[in-house]
Amino acid sequence: MFNYVILGLGFGDEGKGSIVDYIAREIGQATSYYPTVIRFNGGPQAAHNVVTPDGKHHTFSQFGSGTLAGARTHLSRFVLVEPFALLNEAEHLTTLGVSPFELLTVEPRCAVITPFQRAANRIREHLRGDNKHGTCGVGFGETVADDTTGIAPLRLEWHMLKHHELSLNIMRLIQERKYEEFKNNLDDLARVLPEEVQILRDPNAPELFNAAMATIAKRIKLCNDNAIPTNGLIFEGAQGALLDQVYGFHPHTTWSSTTSSNVQRLLNPRGLSRDDTCRIGVIRAYHTRHGAGPFPTYNEGLTANVPDIHNGSEGWQGNFRVGWFDYVLAKWAGRLNYPLSGVALTCMDRKLTPPGEPNVRLVCECYDNQNFDIRLRKVFDYDEDKEKFDIMTGTAVALAKCKPHYVPSYSDDDFTRIVEQCLGHDVVITSYGMTAKDKKRSITFK
Repeated sequence: MFNYVILGLGFGDEGKGSIVDYIAREIGQATSYYPTVIRFNGGPQAAHNVVTPDGKHHTFSQFGSGTLAGARTHLSRFVLVEPFALLNEAEHLTTLGVSPFELLTVEPRCAVITPFQRAANRIREHLRGDNKHGTCGVGFGETVADDTTGIAPLRLEWHMLKHHELSLNIMRLIQERKYEEFKNNLDDLARVLPEEVQILRDPNAPELFNAAMATIAKRIKLCNDNAIPTNGLIFEGAQGALLDQVYGFHPHTTWSSTTSSNVQRLLNPRGLSRDDTCRIGVIRAYHTRHGAGPFPTYNEGLTANVPDIHNGSEGWQGNFRVGWFDYVLAKWAGRLNYPLSGVALTCMDRKLTPPGEPNVRLVCECYDNQNFDIRLRKVFDYDEDKEKFDIMTGTAVALAKCKPHYVPSYSDDDFTRIVEQCLGHDVVITSYGMTAKDKKRSITFK
């Protein structure tokens, strides 16, 4: 049984969940075997929409997007878990006829996002005013920062929830740290973020949250990453390559490796390599971006032409923006995930031009800043993440000033050829709608 890796080649929202669901169903039909979806990065900020052929819809956040196709889910050690969001998601899946916790295992070392980190995340972003970095407001980056930065790192792991005093002490320390950081702003913030302020101030909150999280944890099986099967796996990525914590355009990035690097770290101890996987990069027929950050091909009229029923502008992420296909950024995302086995091209059914006009797709072939590509290529000349981070921060500033040059594409075949030329790989799955029945493929599911 072959293994698949599903990778986003944009700023997220490429349709990864839909492709995972499709592959899980195709494997099941071909082999009568239900695969296991491995989440290898991110956490509850993921929002992978799946619509089944019979009309059921679920936005997958922490469960794998193959769940409605019968697939199991394993949350690897690279995933951050938010217990309350996990419970809410499980309750919705139950209404769809699934017993989600029976299909779920969690690596004991997974970091846990607490309500205090979620509150601090929202407060921090609010205080940035007009200089927002972009956040989903779930506390993901805040939790990673607590674990990796500062004089005294703090990390609550999933297995610790079974040890009451240990987890409670860590929860109290996290609350204390966040309260001390923001205490001088809390009176003013109470008017706009009352719930978040109350969480940081309430002395009883650690005990209450700790008990509730432990109750949730008891319902879920633990499984070490090294105990997962060696085949029949679908590795499901969260967010896209353009948001990667090292190779994305800072500071508008995620605190997560969105390329396949974590997959390799999961495969290598099992004696597997990238040759044992089919690596599929997922990209829309146009680019999208949620919230803050540079977006050269963004087009306000295009955003109005192709409203997305599953991606609104409410919540902490901010506006959902649409732009023409960006050859430069797509090529960069493909390079970050080299080598791919093929490309899944989604949203080919969406008509980008206004009603009554021919469905012409524009493609940004280059920017007026001719040094931009050179700036990107220099990133691979550096070994230290700090130097790469600094270069990508400067590149984000340059990207915000770039003006795209467009060429038209008049047919699906013509556009598909452009995507294949850009990424250097064949389009192996083409999606003309939200369900598995709307996909066409040129690969064999083993």
